[in-house]
Formats: sequence, structure tokens, C-alpha cells
Amino acid sequence: RILFTPEENKDYAHTLTCVTEREKFIVPIKARGARAILDFPDKLNFSTCPVKYSTQKILLVRNIGNKNAVFHIKTCRPFSVEPAVGTLNVGESMQLEVEFAPQSVGDHSGRLIVCYDTGEKVFVSLYGAAIDMNIRLDKNSLTIEKTYISLANQRTITIHNRSNIIAHFLWKVFATQQEEDREKYRWMAPFVPGQVWTWEYFF
Repeated sequence: RILFTPEENKDYAHTLTCVTEREKFIVPIKARGARAILDFPDKLNFSTCPVKYSTQKILLVRNIGNKNAVFHIKTCRPFSVEPAVGTLNVGESMQLEVEFAPQSVGDHSGRLIVCYDTGEKVFVSLYGAAIDMNIRLDKNSLTIEKTYISLANQRTITIHNRSNIIAHFLWKVFATQQEEDREKYRWMAPFVPGQVWTWEYFF
């Protein structure tokens, strides 16, 4: 018979050494104290969302445990969460905003990792599918006529937004962020003594 009389509401760990005539063995004894439990869902599904557009979902989580929660949350792009750190008293609730901002078309999976100050972790599965929206240019190319030096020439192009979202846009040289980053890092390469770089300019 083992009698356990805790003095505090916390975790306890002990070992019981049992000795017989022929051997000795160790029996670990552990007692679990109060725990914070945030009632996160097992999974969060964003369904289909526009590519290169931010979609948010609000989670209302409550501390249903018997200890105040001290936690931080980790995830990876294209998912993010705000706030990522926090405390929540027993019985209280708070809102978390999970954002899905895909940069490429297709299925995206991830997870929220909720880390408690006790070292325990809870995982929430994340899923979202990014699709193209009906936002188009009225032409795929422009031909600028011959222009005399010191004069200007212009053509008009129209963007049609036939989707149900507000489209924020800007003109860029590269089609994807990966191509732009690759070119940027190329220009940040060290300039070695004796090395010659050549630039070509087109007008």
C-alpha cells in the first residue's frame, strides 16, 4: 500500500526501490497535478479560398482545465495565428485569428502547435485549397508604336474583376515571389576583386 499526501497542486515524480532476495528493481511513481486545457478543435478547414488573398477564421477557445494556461502557438506559412502567445485563466475564453494566405494554387496543409508552459503540446490540423479567381486583363500583350526621341507613347489596358473579392494589385517584373526573391539574391552576391559585371539596357 502506497500513501500519497501532496502538499501542493503540482506534478510529483518519485521512484520506489523494491529489493528481494535475488534482485532489486525500480518502480517509477508519478502524480499529475493541475492542468490547463484549451478546447481547440481537432482540425480547421478553410475550404476553397482565393490565391494570393488573406482569409481569416476566428477561433473561440476556453480554458476548461483547472489551472491558468500559459501558452504559445507555432505554425508555418501559408498559415499564421494571432495572438501567438497568451495566458488564459480557468473558465475564461479568448479569440484567436487564424489566417490562410496562399501564394500558389493547390491544396495546402499544416498544423497549429499549441505549446503549454508544462511542456505538453496540442496539435490542430489545418487545410485550405487555393484557387484562381476570375480576374483578367483584356489583352495578353501590348504593341507600342515607334516613338520619336523625347516624345512619349501610351496604350491602355483594362483589368476586369469578375470575382466576389476586392483585388489589390501592383505591376511587377516577375510572375512569382520566388522568381523575384531569386533575382534579388542574385544581385546581392558579393563583388569579388577582379570580377567584371556587365549590364545591358534596353529602351
